[in-house]
Amino acid sequence: RSTVATITGVDGHLGLLYSRLPGIGADPAAGDLDGHLSTAHFDRNTPEGGCSDCHGMGGTWRAQEDLVITHPELPLFDGASPWYAKWRSGEHAFVPALAEKRGVDLGRPWRSLPEEFRHCVLYGTGAEKIEATIDMPNKNETARMTYTSTQPLRGALAEVERVFANAQTSSAKQRYLPYMRKQPCGTCGGSGYDEAARSVRIGGLAYPDLLSVEIREVHDWAERVADDL
Repeated sequence: RSTVATITGVDGHLGLLYSRLPGIGADPAAGDLDGHLSTAHFDRNTPEGGCSDCHGMGGTWRAQEDLVITHPELPLFDGASPWYAKWRSGEHAFVPALAEKRGVDLGRPWRSLPEEFRHCVLYGTGAEKIEATIDMPNKNETARMTYTSTQPLRGALAEVERVFANAQTSSAKQRYLPYMRKQPCGTCGGSGYDEAARSVRIGGLAYPDLLSVEIREVHDWAERVADDL
């Protein structure tokens, strides 16, 4: 989410300019601000400046089918999916159980498997419960732990999003980003800023627009604004 403006700290000065420059007040589209703007309105990491829908994130990370299944010409556990290439969650054990229940051969290419089965793997079984016996190695290498669990299959896409949301550190979240794309917020257009920052304009540009242009364009913009003062 870093830009040249945020890395150099120029964004803070621009926010101050947008909030204090005499005469700009508040654009009529900016809601009930009544002209009282502060630098917080131009910081998406604050309650005043962040989009009320995405809370400053600019969008939501969503798991994507084509990133979970990258080689549909191969079997699911033999090259079709980087997600299923390693044990990344407890749901992996339920897929063979689902295949056995449906009479599906997992050795066949993914794209040749029944559509209903593929949908269940990706999007879950709904209320239908699947029973799976899971055999896991114990810390003691000479012992193994086996248990049986019965539960609905959540589906790979929902499971990716679940473990991503539960990851406690940035590095942990990075493990799951290869299976996800960021969907821009429909309210702020992906900028992460609330209505005030998107509405107030100086020199023809709103604050989020100014942060996204090249430095030379910012310089030209600054000269135009200075000439109009």
